[in-house]
Amino acid sequence: MDARILIEVLQKNGHRVTKARSALLSILDKKHSPLSAMELQKLLERKGIIVNKTTIYREIDFLIAQNIIHSVALGDEATRYELSSRDHHHHIQCTSCGNVVDLPLNNELKEIEKQITRGTGYMIEKHALEFFGLCKNCQK
Repeated sequence: MDARILIEVLQKNGHRVTKARSALLSILDKKHSPLSAMELQKLLERKGIIVNKTTIYREIDFLIAQNIIHSVALGDEATRYELSSRDHHHHIQCTSCGNVVDLPLNNELKEIEKQITRGTGYMIEKHALEFFGLCKNCQK
């Protein structure tokens, strides 16, 4: 779902759509990798929207409670956030600069999940798979 539709849903459900909230949704809609709270704050500042750290976390908590965004933990200390409406995907993170890129592996993993189910008898409910390495820039 794009940011405009998400804003309409919030308004329809009686929630205020502040300038910061609207801009956060727009940023997350345009970025195709999860962003930390600090990255979100910097991107808001570039748009001329100055908010403090507390406001960022309050907006994040609100958007999580509305199931609009979810958190992504990649093994480092920074929790990142992305829109919940995106198709299930995985990430690869640079171990040097921290850059994160989305990896669409759905078709391949569906077959692997079937193999795991056949081999173990488990009914898989969810999985987490993340990759780590050096990006092209950090390899130089």
